[in-house]
Amino acid sequence: MRQRLVLILLCFPFLLFSQGWQRYYSGSRAFSLQALPDGSLTLAGNAVDSGGRSDWYWLHADALGQVVAEQKFGDALQQESAQLIVPAGNGWRIYGNKTGIGDSIASVALDAQGQPMGGASMLEGLLYNGRAASDGSVLLAGSAPNGKSLCAKTDPDGQLIWSRSDSLGFFTTGRDVLYAHANGTWLLGDFLSGAPSPNYDFFLLKIDASGQLLDSKTYAWPDDEIPSAIVQQAPDRWIIAGSVRNAANPAYIDEDLMLVAVDAVGDTVWRKHYPLTGYQQLHAAKVLANGNLVLAGETRPEFSGSRNAFLAQVDPIGNLLWYKTYGGIRGDIFWDVVTMPEGGFALAGQTASFGEDTALKTWLVRTDSTGVVWSNRISGQVAFDEVENCQTDAQELSLANWLVAASGAVGTFYGYTDADGRYDVLVDTGIWAVSVLPPSGYWVACADSIPVAMYQLGETTLLDVPVQAAYHCPLMQVDLSTPYLRRCFENTYTVRYQNSGSAIAENVWIAVIPDTHLTPIGSNLPYVLAGDTLLFELGPVAPMQGGSFVLTALLDCENTVPGQTHCSEAFILPDSLCYAISPDWDGAMLEVSGLCAGDSVVLHVANTGAGMQNPVAYVITEDQVIFRQAQLFLGAGQDTTFVLYPGGATVTLMVQQTAGFPGNSTPTLVIEGCGGFPFSTGYALQFPTDDGDPFHDLECRENIGSFDPNDKTGLPAGVTEAGYLAAGSAIEYLIRFQNTGTDTAFRVEIRDTLPPGLDLATLEQGAASHAYRLEISGSGALRFVFDPIALPDSFANPVASQGFVKYRINTHKGLEDGTRLENRAAIYFDFNAPVLTEYTLHTIGDPLAYLLVDVVEPNLPGTAVSSLKATPNPFRESTLLEWPEGKGGGPYRVQIWDNQGRLIRETECREAAFQLEMDELKENMFLIRVSHSGETIAVGRVVRH
Repeated sequence: MRQRLVLILLCFPFLLFSQGWQRYYSGSRAFSLQALPDGSLTLAGNAVDSGGRSDWYWLHADALGQVVAEQKFGDALQQESAQLIVPAGNGWRIYGNKTGIGDSIASVALDAQGQPMGGASMLEGLLYNGRAASDGSVLLAGSAPNGKSLCAKTDPDGQLIWSRSDSLGFFTTGRDVLYAHANGTWLLGDFLSGAPSPNYDFFLLKIDASGQLLDSKTYAWPDDEIPSAIVQQAPDRWIIAGSVRNAANPAYIDEDLMLVAVDAVGDTVWRKHYPLTGYQQLHAAKVLANGNLVLAGETRPEFSGSRNAFLAQVDPIGNLLWYKTYGGIRGDIFWDVVTMPEGGFALAGQTASFGEDTALKTWLVRTDSTGVVWSNRISGQVAFDEVENCQTDAQELSLANWLVAASGAVGTFYGYTDADGRYDVLVDTGIWAVSVLPPSGYWVACADSIPVAMYQLGETTLLDVPVQAAYHCPLMQVDLSTPYLRRCFENTYTVRYQNSGSAIAENVWIAVIPDTHLTPIGSNLPYVLAGDTLLFELGPVAPMQGGSFVLTALLDCENTVPGQTHCSEAFILPDSLCYAISPDWDGAMLEVSGLCAGDSVVLHVANTGAGMQNPVAYVITEDQVIFRQAQLFLGAGQDTTFVLYPGGATVTLMVQQTAGFPGNSTPTLVIEGCGGFPFSTGYALQFPTDDGDPFHDLECRENIGSFDPNDKTGLPAGVTEAGYLAAGSAIEYLIRFQNTGTDTAFRVEIRDTLPPGLDLATLEQGAASHAYRLEISGSGALRFVFDPIALPDSFANPVASQGFVKYRINTHKGLEDGTRLENRAAIYFDFNAPVLTEYTLHTIGDPLAYLLVDVVEPNLPGTAVSSLKATPNPFRESTLLEWPEGKGGGPYRVQIWDNQGRLIRETECREAAFQLEMDELKENMFLIRVSHSGETIAVGRVVRH
């Protein structure tokens, strides 16, 4: 699984508009944006200094985003932020908030250069939005200090004409305001209702020209509805845009876009929401001349602190036409959007992803009418420079599926070579360093990077990139995958292979060793059965070529249990490496083996190479308990053996190779189901498997019964429910899908927004059930598109109705402990609403630090005559302890020690049972002793995870 994938931070496949750009400025945020007839832009927001104080911020940029004028100003005693900018005479007037000494709404007049000419606070409250009318008056929407909504009107000079506040429930807030009817206004807002259960609903207030209330409408649905904007689509049609979220979910991790159409009296015409993955929050909406709506805001993966900006367009009846994300990896938001005189859009907001540091910066982005930003193109061909003259000659091999990177001041952008080795990278103006990222170390470019200067919009630079062989050797890679394993059924494995080396591989073979509980049934490729191994002859494989095949196997019914793990592995030959051997390597080669012998597990570590010069670390675990953690030192040909009595626990042995060892092997052995029945399951996949070398793949899966056919999993699972794994670890994600509809699906699309803790540059392609193309946008929004696919429905053909895709990606090495990597995928069948998978979770941290340490039990008086029963064990919230009754019944004394031998709790109970609650107990292993009349009658261990 070593083929790298196309990574495009802003993925725009066609050049449709020649004026796209993005710029960042010295302010912090832009909340309001105005487009001028000459194509220039002016915006208002705030600028936060190093001490955290916020000032007014104003900017005028030309049609290319270059600064014409820029101003920061404010009161040293208060925090100030502009929410609205409107034309005023030959200059501007900004409206915003002053906080710190009470909350008030203020306006400031600016001249054409942004110089303040005076201003003042006009009323108490907070401003959220506003609109200017053709006569120069301005309507404002916000919140009053008494928990009511606020609506106000000013004249062109910022003088208050009227204001009103209203309460429709708790925390009533005005979100937007619009001149919506003759001599009147719509105020849009939300409030917290109280019945039948508290959740946010929204309202419309109809207000006349003098500020008197004419009518009100409230809109109550089961979820929380948070409106952001109201726009007029037609003389008798208004669109309310916002977000909807599950009121029962206190984390608010699922927030979707929402549109509601209302008529002239506020009655609902239609309502739609868009269940995209992650959190979507809308901040601005505009109506286009054709009745379409453009929406802008922010999106972030579930449980992620990072976010990207988004821009989307829907048709007049709310059907989603397109949705694009923008930004980098540190957090970016669009707060406002405007249509441009010559077409396309301009968006204003904030970014932390671009620039020399991670501080917030004011952000302007210019797109075409389909959301495309970059207008400049670097194009060319990547080819194998076999004659080594650093030129791409006509007859030389074109290299498909190679990653090309262009790095500049605003970030790195990527392209992916097609079947003819051609690539396109869309970039902004500036100076770029272009480089290729080979799929293996067997290749080297003639230059580490090639500088490209682009100073004019719409430029195309043709740049061919010749690469040469660093080693004239083949490098065979193999991946073995199955979407699921079901007992008593035939199961399908897909084997994918590729030569990522620079020379042809002769006489290629693949050996597949199924799990001992799997019986091979057949394959679409001939094979020879040699003992327990299936041998597939492939013949020669040229450089950068490969293929795939499938095989089926029956999983045993009688000798397996639900949840048991089954491991099959694949080897591909030739498997030699041409890399130079590190001078640090001492020649030692450690191998592990083991077996179940009755009630014991026998583990064996052997050094089949030269003698070790330094000891290496090893660890042995039983489920989530460290049995032994130490170092070992073996001479040439020496070995050592460990014997355990796990009592049904899953045993894992992990050994480090010595420094400089060639390859990526970490000898690991897992033995499940030995020493007792029933035995534990669910622990065999918590650590990485030993398949880091490209020519070897180990596919381990737990068997399942009934299952959700649309899901996402990540392996290794990590330690504990939090899924702890070390920073820099690789994760293999598997996404499964099944057409459970009533007709054939001709197109399947999987959208998977990765958390920012994953390193996009390490993304590698694994096996898949069907051919697909991959697109990536933003900071990690993956789109797997299976088109065409012709997936039958599950009623017509249950087996053929299913599919999967697998990929591998590393976590960033520098992630802090505690960083959560959690997300899910959305699966679209044709153009229907998506099916959302469950969440995957991994947390950065040393996995061994979250295991329990086996200790010697405290010296307890008396003799235990029975084992303590604990249900469940391990436990999360609580566990029921039970033991045999003593003579004459209770009372019983229950004592609890931690894994350091410290007595942490002591209690008495009358019955021969005790409910142990979690309360202050941390994740740990605990020893429990139950005594009666001074005599120990039961002892046992429980684990809280």
